[in-house]
Amino acid sequence: MNPPQRLYPSCVAIMGPTGSGKSQLALTLAERIDGEIVSCDSMQVYRGMDVGTAKPSRETLRRVPHHLIDVVDIHEPYNLNRFLRDASEAIRAITERRKNVVLCGGTGLYIRALISGYELQPADKAVARAVLQEYQEPGGEQALRKELEHYDAELARSLTNPRHLMRAVEIVRITARAPPKSGRPVDPAQHRHIYQYVLVPEPERHREWIRTRTYRMFRSGWIEEVRFLLQNGWLRTPTARQALGYRSVAGFLFSGNETLKALQARISAETWKYVRRQRTWFRNQHPEAEAVKLEKATDVSSAGDKIVNGLEKFKPAER
Repeated sequence: MNPPQRLYPSCVAIMGPTGSGKSQLALTLAERIDGEIVSCDSMQVYRGMDVGTAKPSRETLRRVPHHLIDVVDIHEPYNLNRFLRDASEAIRAITERRKNVVLCGGTGLYIRALISGYELQPADKAVARAVLQEYQEPGGEQALRKELEHYDAELARSLTNPRHLMRAVEIVRITARAPPKSGRPVDPAQHRHIYQYVLVPEPERHREWIRTRTYRMFRSGWIEEVRFLLQNGWLRTPTARQALGYRSVAGFLFSGNETLKALQARISAETWKYVRRQRTWFRNQHPEAEAVKLEKATDVSSAGDKIVNGLEKFKPAER
C-alpha cells in the first residue's frame, strides 16, 4: 500500500448541503492525504447533540482526528467569532504537525468566513452572558431588538435568528456602533490557498438520501437524545436549540398529537427546504469552488479519487 500523500501547507475544503455525503468524503480524503478534519458545523460543537447533528461516530473519530467537535456545553453560546479563532488555532496546530487540513462543513457563513479571512468582530464573554440572561427574561427578545434599532433599524428587523440578534447586541455594547452587515475580508495574501469542492447531488436522489438519513436518526435514538436535553435545560439555550429538527422532536414530545411517521415526514420536508437554501448559498458564495456532481451514493468514492488526482499536480511546499 502506498504511503499517504503529503500536500503541505495546502488545505482542502469539502463543502455541501446537509446529507450530501461530505463527511464521508472528507474522512476518505483525510485518510488518503495524511490529513486531519476541521469541522465547520455550528451545531456539532455542542456536547450531547449527537444523533440529530449527524456527529461522527467514535469509530470515525478514531480513524481520523477531528477538531471542533464537542467543544462547548449546550448552555454556552457559540458564534462566528469563536469559530474563526478555534478553527484558525486548529489549522495552525495541524500544519505544525506537518499534516494536511481537510475542512468539512455545511454552515455556509462559517466556512465562507474562514476561507475568505474575514476580520473578527470584538467579543466579550461577560457582555455575552449578560445579553443571554436578558434575552431569557420575559420580553427579553423585544428589548434587545429595540436596543439594536437605535443603531441599525433595518438590521434589527432582519435578524430572526436569536443567536444572531444577541451577537449583534453584544457588538453594539462593546463598540457603540452597529456590526457590519457582512464580514470584511482582510488581506488575502495572508491566507493559505484552499482547494474548494462543493458536493452537488442530483436533487431527487438527494431528497431520497434526506428521507433515509432522517429515519436512521430516529432509529439511532434521536427522541431519547432530545428528551435528555430537555431535562437538562435545552429549551433555555437559544443557540443550541436552533439545530435543525430538534424543536420539531421537542414539540412531538410535548404535544403527543402527532404520529412518529408524520413527524419523520415533516422533518424530512423541513430538512429539504433548508437544503435548497444551502444549495443556493454554496452556488452563489463559492463560485470559485469545483462542483462535484453526485448521481448515486457510490459516487462519493470516485469523487475522492478525482480530488486526490487533482491535488497531485501541486508540488509540496519546501519543508
